Amino acid sequence: MSNTNLNLYKSFLAVYEAKSMRRAAESLDLAHTSVLQNIKELSNQLDVKLFTSHSKGVEPTDDAHRLYPTIKEAIKSISTIEQHLGDTKQQTIKIAIANNVAEILTRKFIKHFYQKNPNVQIEISKLDSLNAFKQKQLDFIIDLSAAFNNTEYKTINIMPVTASFIATKDFLQKNNLESVITKEKLFQYPIITRPEIWNGTNPSIIKTTSADMTYNLTKDSVGIGYFAHEILDRTLDTDMVVLDVSDIVPTKFQLVCGYCRPLSKIAKTFTEEFVHFAKSAYTSS
Repeated sequence: MSNTNLNLYKSFLAVYEAKSMRRAAESLDLAHTSVLQNIKELSNQLDVKLFTSHSKGVEPTDDAHRLYPTIKEAIKSISTIEQHLGDTKQQTIKIAIANNVAEILTRKFIKHFYQKNPNVQIEISKLDSLNAFKQKQLDFIIDLSAAFNNTEYKTINIMPVTASFIATKDFLQKNNLESVITKEKLFQYPIITRPEIWNGTNPSIIKTTSADMTYNLTKDSVGIGYFAHEILDRTLDTDMVVLDVSDIVPTKFQLVCGYCRPLSKIAKTFTEEFVHFAKSAYTSS
């Protein structure tokens, strides 16, 4: 049985037992639309109607009642085998990083995690888009919460971050600017930012696809950067200045783990420990 088919049957069991697509999705850590699609695909493969909808949820059909005991026993056996294999072989976590704060925190956390989990292999990719994340079938992506708006991803909050306006001292000097600036004055210059975290209006926006690109263009004095800068251990303290814009309140975001398929046991362990570590690092910074 392929992984895809196995997921279809797991969705069937969850919906059958919960009598609700929504509650089944929550128990599986899947998006509601994913569970709906799985049930539809399984129904088509088996050529039977599995559930009927009503105001309070769904009701299994006679065919679903007949299938349930066999599928439940099969999934139980497969889960036992998977657990046994997982205990005896090297486990792998595949992570995507799309934010500079996440990159720094992850780098600091890896050593701590390996000391407790020496048999885990971690693969880290730098990605600029959610599409690339899906194509590579990674476990989860670490990015700002705004990047996951209107998507089927589920998210786990890691820590709060603040997007601020940042410029190099050279840029300020060349344009006769001070670190305290008004919104009117600020918007006379190009704002470098990722579009998903920008909710303002300004004719001179340089849209980037990643936090790294935003940071590097800001560092090159192309314009004024707008990005989350917590825990940056680069040269922000010497080359760059966080601007005090008197009539703009800094935007708050959450740094999150986003995923679109159930997390493995070791991936769940990683995210739980990473959240604790990140909050500790943020508090102590």
